[in-house]
Amino acid sequence: MDKNTVSTDTLEDIIISRLKEAGYKITPQRRIIVREMIEQAGYHFHAKSIYQCVKKTNPLIGTATVFRTVKIIEELRLFDDLFNSLTKKNSNNTLICSVCGRTEYIDDNLPYEISDQVFKDYSFKAQEVNLTVFGKCRNCRDN
Repeated sequence: MDKNTVSTDTLEDIIISRLKEAGYKITPQRRIIVREMIEQAGYHFHAKSIYQCVKKTNPLIGTATVFRTVKIIEELRLFDDLFNSLTKKNSNNTLICSVCGRTEYIDDNLPYEISDQVFKDYSFKAQEVNLTVFGKCRNCRDN
């Protein structure tokens, strides 16, 4: 692991610890939801996509529990601030699922490759390239 990455266990421990410090009860369901949020790191996750993922392995977790937990974590800015500061994920280049809204950050080198190709094909020198691709994510495509 390089110096810019942090293990899933460490992120989970830190988020759970901060939830406790803020006065929230830590339930097994909350731990599962936090783990799924970490699994979807690098995505713009939504409570709906978190729920769809956790219900597959934990069908007893209700939508209200997921939406409430995601809202708490978002309001406390526990995940975004922590994840961004620890892993340095700051890409503007994304793949957006038009079904569930899941947004995955992609390799920042890809837009440069496109920019090079545009220059070769059109003699046009791009100053900035932001790439957004819409389609179906793996989960929605397979279901």
